[in-house]
Amino acid sequence: MSVLTKMNFPWLAKMAWRDSRRNRSRLFLFVSSIILGIAAMVAIYSLGDNMSAEVDKQAASLLGADLMIGTGKEVSPAIQKMVDSLGDRRSEQRMFPSMI
Repeated sequence: MSVLTKMNFPWLAKMAWRDSRRNRSRLFLFVSSIILGIAAMVAIYSLGDNMSAEVDKQAASLLGADLMIGTGKEVSPAIQKMVDSLGDRRSEQRMFPSMI
């Protein structure tokens, strides 16, 4: 049995309504703040999930390629040989950090 079935729920609701008689406007503000907070969190998470799914769906056109390999150090000859075997159409980008 759940806790709510052990308690008398109609009596509990009646007592909560009676206790809120003095400050119903404050109760309404509290409840609406909770509802708006939950709605904002759901909207933000939904937007993030939708953006992530859209970026994943359009990754090839956004990246301009089907595959991207990145590293922060020099590529070893074995890995370079493997990359060369993937196909003949490729581009290479090098970035140099500077403090100009």
